[in-house]
Amino acid sequence: MQNMTLKCFNGKCDKAISLEINRLPQFSFELVEIAQRVGWVGVFDFPHSRSLVFCSKECDDATQLKNGGYRKRG
Repeated sequence: MQNMTLKCFNGKCDKAISLEINRLPQFSFELVEIAQRVGWVGVFDFPHSRSLVFCSKECDDATQLKNGGYRKRG
């Protein structure tokens, strides 16, 4: 088993969750899937070629730009 910590991408949020998983994710879709399994929000940010993890829909909404994209940093 591997230990993993998810941390909310929203720069104003300090929430984190520690998990024990079979193996660490190798692809972004695996990270999104892990986040969704524990009740968090996982999204794909295609313009920046990454996946992002948020503790809630509210943190996701607060981080989005007016055009629906995301900043380089939370």
